[in-house]
Amino acid sequence: PMGEYHGMIFPAKTKPQPVMTVNAITYRSNPIAPISVAGRAPDETHTVWALSICAEILDLLQQADLPITKAWCPYESQAIWYVVQVDRKRLVDMKTTPEKFCRQVGEIVFSSKPGRFVPKIFVVGDNIDPIDLHEVVWAEATKSQPQASDFFFVGDYPTYDLVPYATHGFNPRNPKAKVVRLCMLPEEFETLDLPWIEASFRASYPEDVKKK
Repeated sequence: PMGEYHGMIFPAKTKPQPVMTVNAITYRSNPIAPISVAGRAPDETHTVWALSICAEILDLLQQADLPITKAWCPYESQAIWYVVQVDRKRLVDMKTTPEKFCRQVGEIVFSSKPGRFVPKIFVVGDNIDPIDLHEVVWAEATKSQPQASDFFFVGDYPTYDLVPYATHGFNPRNPKAKVVRLCMLPEEFETLDLPWIEASFRASYPEDVKKK
């Protein structure tokens, strides 16, 4: 059966669709993307399509002169989470607020063509590698305060209703909200001298001890 990038199939949901007759199939030797069996990650939906969206939203944010250094979509999120990394030195120099900054990020991405496919953005500092899901989860769990760190966008933003919660969730007929989730603490917008350090063998122990 033909699945979708979110990894779920709803057999009971059917509706008339165009019928296409295939008379010939062409192919290329040594193809770039040999096959795509859409479903649970990873497949080419995530490794090709989502990666392209990352490149586009990174370009949009950098064109707007926002201090975004990386954009990534964790494969485990089924092309639904997008993580952007902030250059904190430039962020502090902006003298902006968490809400104003997150609103800027959301307006730029969610109102764009690639943003149609982006329902959730996670904003992390430059001490978090967006490619490392363990680090992203750590930042979200420890720095993202429910409600206060969530900036919602509802209304004139293109959406993609293939995400299961859009059609099978609460109030499927209502406009779908998108969210920018800040995974940084307010102090990270104000100063480079932070009152905490990472508690880990990698970050907390002296180099001579680590070398042993």
